Amino acid sequence: MDRFLSRKEILIDDAGWGDLILGVVIGALKLPERRYMERRIPVSSFQPPNFENKQYLDDAMKIAEEIVEVMQPDRETRFKVCSGYVLSSIRRYLRERGFNVEEVQITGGNSFENTIQNICVQIV
Repeated sequence: MDRFLSRKEILIDDAGWGDLILGVVIGALKLPERRYMERRIPVSSFQPPNFENKQYLDDAMKIAEEIVEVMQPDRETRFKVCSGYVLSSIRRYLRERGFNVEEVQITGGNSFENTIQNICVQIV
């Protein structure tokens, strides 16, 4: 019976970590509503001295705060967050606030991942 009930999930993934030309895009998709948002960690966070201070992790945590504010998850919502390093502070932030967080790998061919990748291409 459980498989017929819609689960509340928020998927979070990143794009741009591989080249850092224009920063990193972090996207969040709330299901089943298909509500989407994205934010960007600026390239300046990956330049000295910010890179050595891991400013990008602080920026990602601020994005996590905004995701919670905008998406309004409840305690039944499961966060599926990509396993990428830049998202580690998002996973930690959500867990510290009592949310159910699952670390996942979002692989090619996934429409959500493609959306985030396309945003990076549009920025360029």
